[in-house]
Amino acid sequence: MVTRAVPQRPRLSRLPGSTALWPTHGAGSFCAAAPGQAPAGTIGDELAANPLLRIDDEDTFIRALRAGFGSFPPYFLRLRDVNRRPALLGELALPQPLDPETAQSLVTQGAWLVDARPIHEWARAHPQGAVSIELRPAFASWLGWVIPFGAPIVLLVDDADRAEAVRLARRTGYDRVLGWINGGIDAWTAANLPTRCTEETDAPGACRRIASGAALVDVRQTAELTKARIPDAVHIELGDIIAGRTPDANEAVVFCGHGERSATAASLLERRRIKVVNLVGGIGAWEAARLPIHQ
Repeated sequence: MVTRAVPQRPRLSRLPGSTALWPTHGAGSFCAAAPGQAPAGTIGDELAANPLLRIDDEDTFIRALRAGFGSFPPYFLRLRDVNRRPALLGELALPQPLDPETAQSLVTQGAWLVDARPIHEWARAHPQGAVSIELRPAFASWLGWVIPFGAPIVLLVDDADRAEAVRLARRTGYDRVLGWINGGIDAWTAANLPTRCTEETDAPGACRRIASGAALVDVRQTAELTKARIPDAVHIELGDIIAGRTPDANEAVVFCGHGERSATAASLLERRRIKVVNLVGGIGAWEAARLPIHQ
């Protein structure tokens, strides 16, 4: 008969409760299982709030831990080689200011146009075909998810945020940032280049769209569905939309946790000629409107 050793209390949990604990990844990292928002904490915080530390059985612990992981960006598969042979910043070509016509020409030749402005500015007006990835701490990860690794990039970004956008892109090995549209969306519009706007809606407006036949599409990760979900919403994770999945409808109302990921989804679906509306505030706005929800 095979017997298993009785699990011992994890070594970390035997440390004093005041012991500082510094996570290896920041909030929003796809390397972590259900990461929190705090940059640091203590062993005591984890003992009080982390359910994994209350599991005594090894197999149960492994299942619970793995259930917290979501899917991950494809650039992860490239980073090991990138980190073994990192580029020196001094050897990288500096991004350049680009007039709108030059930027358009680069996009025609295969560059990706990334609109890093706040999502509401993107919705009001953006270059046709631009992908919305709002500049925020998760910008690097979503850039690595949406844009093919090694592809050239042209940015549409506010002047004050330009250096940060380039820095975050290079953090994940996206070193071919060719430049930015000089003069922003105003210069693009003045050059009579094609633009689009994307409709935004609140929760009651989303209900009216759905009643008229639009599909309600939840682009959050699968692990998020266990916390709250909207009845009858179609779940197509943003990663799957990036990979080519498309809702079976002529019109889609897309939502996520707050609105940034669904804006990215909307920009990708627009490129596929699907009429799309972004639910501002995401599932939180739906809950605040006291509309039906499963928890």
